[in-house]
Amino acid sequence: MTTTDYPPSHNPDMRAGETTAQFCRRMDHRPGTHLTSDEGYGPQTIVISAVGERTILAYDLTTPEFESPWNLAHRHWKPTP
Repeated sequence: MTTTDYPPSHNPDMRAGETTAQFCRRMDHRPGTHLTSDEGYGPQTIVISAVGERTILAYDLTTPEFESPWNLAHRHWKPTP
């Protein structure tokens, strides 16, 4: 799959064909950055732990013991302190 094969993003800050890792590098989201999104069920905050070639590893603050890959294209994520 190439970057042009990705579905359209629901995150208005992402560019067409941009991977999550490319987006994080462009926005200067580094390990330790907190990102919050709210889809109407209450806010969800993740913390980036690594930025790879195509995706990122992060953990949800509600379950910090479970680090997993995340795709930021499907929600509008905003940096939080």
